[in-house]
Amino acid sequence: MAVAYFDRAVAHERQGDRTRALSDYGDAIRRDPGLASAYYNRGRARGELGDLDGAMADYGDAIRLAPAHANAFCSRGAVYGRKGESDQALADFERAIGLNPRHALAYFNRGLVYRDRGDLKAALADFDRAISLDPKRADAYSARAGVQARLGDVERASADTAQAARPLPAAAIWMSKAE
Repeated sequence: MAVAYFDRAVAHERQGDRTRALSDYGDAIRRDPGLASAYYNRGRARGELGDLDGAMADYGDAIRLAPAHANAFCSRGAVYGRKGESDQALADFERAIGLNPRHALAYFNRGLVYRDRGDLKAALADFDRAISLDPKRADAYSARAGVQARLGDVERASADTAQAARPLPAAAIWMSKAE
């Protein structure tokens, strides 16, 4: 039964109904408290609804149950970042990257923390890596453009701004919705 509730929660999320998804993730967890993916997904839904403490608790449970869950570390790091706890955010992004060296979002998020701390060279390196792993990340091009502008490289900043504004091909848009 836990899997049925989990699957229905995923369907609710895809339809944009996070409230019903939260309820079904909770039911899945009550039926199988060891279902790390239910905690992770519920954490994501809670975070999107602004419940940062709930999201943090769920990501912690997902990590406790599945210590190699790179996405849970990355997502928890993002919550730490939103809460202004940059040391903890960096630690979680580094753990996510250690578990999955091809985790483009972890590099991007770590780059944001470095940028906000004023370590522009480290931020630029992380944005470069995020883009090399996922060339369709418009947010990484935009963030890199801002860092390049601050470093005085107006030409590269302009090129990245243009790249960030380029529309994705229809196939790429469809694939991104499936992720």
